[in-house]
Amino acid sequence: MNIDERLEFLRQSTESLHASCQELHATVTRQAEEAQEEREEAKRQRERDRKYIDLIADVLKQWANGGEKDGEA
Repeated sequence: MNIDERLEFLRQSTESLHASCQELHATVTRQAEEAQEEREEAKRQRERDRKYIDLIADVLKQWANGGEKDGEA
């Protein structure tokens, strides 16, 4: 292999490595965005769950008090 062939090989290898790095970067960026969306959806789900739990707790309290609202006798 002469010097020109070596340089051409290095050039092609460098270009290939650069393309691979760009693809990897795009993949990591996309995964980070997806992870953020999943975290936000999980937060919204926790908030919905908390509302339902609070509602159920209120209903159970009313039932335990014989159907009376808090503060009524």
